[in-house]
Amino acid sequence: MMIDTHVHPLSDDAKRYPITPGDPSAPDWYSAMHWTADELLTQMDQAGVDKMVLVSCWSAYAYDNSYCADAVAVNPDRYLGACRIDGLAAEAPDTLSYWVEQRGMHSVRIGSAAPGNYPVCERARELGIPVAIQVHATELGQVRRLAERFSDLKLVLDHLAHPPTEDGPPYTAARDFFALAAVPNLYLKFSTLNLREANGGESTARNFVEALVDRFGPARLMWGSDFPHSLGSPAGPYKDLVEMAHDALAFFSPSDQEQMLAGTARTLYPALGTPSGRG
Repeated sequence: MMIDTHVHPLSDDAKRYPITPGDPSAPDWYSAMHWTADELLTQMDQAGVDKMVLVSCWSAYAYDNSYCADAVAVNPDRYLGACRIDGLAAEAPDTLSYWVEQRGMHSVRIGSAAPGNYPVCERARELGIPVAIQVHATELGQVRRLAERFSDLKLVLDHLAHPPTEDGPPYTAARDFFALAAVPNLYLKFSTLNLREANGGESTARNFVEALVDRFGPARLMWGSDFPHSLGSPAGPYKDLVEMAHDALAFFSPSDQEQMLAGTARTLYPALGTPSGRG
């Protein structure tokens, strides 16, 4: 079984799902393309991926998770949804309850680990869902404090917070990142971005993934393609990313590979269940 834990669906219906950029000043990578939920099914089948976690695209839709929720509702056997909300907003806990209880989402993503997010993390704990955190490496101290405060809440560090890797093994510049191995309820999502970043300077993707497995263990690691924000070649825009993940993990045992490519995701998202039939 293979599960991609980080895919951003993009609608081709701009009237029903209008573009509302989360950060209008950020690079626009999304408005000139669309990868609909139906198109993603085809890409999955071609690449041998069983299921996906659809992460609502903040760049394109800000905090409107409608397209992601609708896509999951149509294909719940292949998709699970993660909503993006403003965790610092006063109404954040109730907003999260809406997307989970009324729209069927199974996870939430926030863009900060500051104490202002604690109420929404408390609500996530009550709802029994994991919280993904998208932050910079400079904010790892806040991540650690949040994880220690909510020790029974499963947290996911998206894109590993992009730790510095150019110095290569033993990755001394990323010491603060690797110190998070001591926080047992923090899980790590490594993406195509991380694998590409690790192939620079004195580092290779193999070196870096080996360091991840050595420090955190496969049971706390999971892969996400970041498609279509990350793309392969025109001939294999998605399949190339899947093959990159397989190549990066090829040096590990089959059981460790399966853990990072599916097992950890099932731990965090039990609704993903068992393999479904691919088309």
